[in-house]
Amino acid sequence: MHSRVNRADMEPGALDANVGRFARPHRRDSLASLDTFKSLCAINVFDGLVDQLEDRCLCKAEALGSSPSGSIMNAKTTWIKADTGNWGSQKDRITTSLESGVECVLTSPDHVEKVRELGDIMVASPLEGDAVPDIAVVGINGEGDGTNPLPSDLTGSMDIITAEQLSSEGKTVAGYVVIHNKEYERFATEMGRVCDYLITVGTDWKVIPLENLIASLFDEDVKIITGVQDSGEAKLALETLEHGADGVMIDTDDPSELKRIYSHCRARGRGDVVVAGCNGDRGRTERHG
Repeated sequence: MHSRVNRADMEPGALDANVGRFARPHRRDSLASLDTFKSLCAINVFDGLVDQLEDRCLCKAEALGSSPSGSIMNAKTTWIKADTGNWGSQKDRITTSLESGVECVLTSPDHVEKVRELGDIMVASPLEGDAVPDIAVVGINGEGDGTNPLPSDLTGSMDIITAEQLSSEGKTVAGYVVIHNKEYERFATEMGRVCDYLITVGTDWKVIPLENLIASLFDEDVKIITGVQDSGEAKLALETLEHGADGVMIDTDDPSELKRIYSHCRARGRGDVVVAGCNGDRGRTERHG
């Protein structure tokens, strides 16, 4: 006869401890252990609490299953830059990126729906016309890319004001900044404080102030996505200050290079797992995670 489980063992504060006992590095094993645990709990535990345990157990089992040691690292996300040129050239780049596992496409507003027709992938673009992207990009054709000059007082920045407004409306927002000099680095930092993502593109890779941005935005709830053109740049971006950028935006038409960059991202982020939905938090590309 099965021994009874004390209700105290199933209180919220004790759930994680019990999960740790029954979750194993592989989902299948953890499910088998969970079934056993459910049978033990069935005598005197509410079904709702058992369901809560199942949710937490599956999440923890998946996290453990992604790394032999069960350690959790910071997952890296990959974007593809496909917002210039005609649709034919954009489509080829996007199709190749989908085959490689890229998670988000930066495209032009008039191609948002066309991108969605190609596959299940997040779409980012500026908000123009009827475009309804998953991620609203602010800074393209604005202050971020140098189309409009930066104001001397950043509190008057139209890009920052627009990003704040879109965020207040519940939209997921990405700031886009080309780092021309120190002033644009300062601008990028301020954009990062009001956006979900900060896309940075360097005019000279060797002097991109990525270290400064990572350090200044470390405590902010923003993902830094750095533009790269080859695997060497990607490796450097992902390893800067150990933590590295949260992801890269790939700008290449070379399928082999794209796959090498994606491999760097997977290797650097191995050990983490996306757990959006496990605890009610909204996932970004986790942010991807």
